[in-house]
Amino acid sequence: MESAIRREWTIVVACTASIANRLQRKGDARRTVTAFTNLRQRLTAINRELFLKAAPLQGTSQPTARAVLRHEHGHIVCACADEHMADKIEGPEK
Repeated sequence: MESAIRREWTIVVACTASIANRLQRKGDARRTVTAFTNLRQRLTAINRELFLKAAPLQGTSQPTARAVLRHEHGHIVCACADEHMADKIEGPEK
């Protein structure tokens, strides 16, 4: 997959629950348990717990960590908050 991440974008992995919670509050993304993209702040935050859970993941429509990352990448590429469009940009997980 060729990356189209913009240079001015920040991607972080929250290594503790407290950091994940703080990022969620800052990014106004309190409904997620895996990752989120905030377009205004040009920030994608990934909860490290994503990599510690077995598939299928609970609390998300994405079944695997790879699918979550592909979905967030879709938000960055389309520069949109639309969940379906983010999935469509990346296509189904291979």
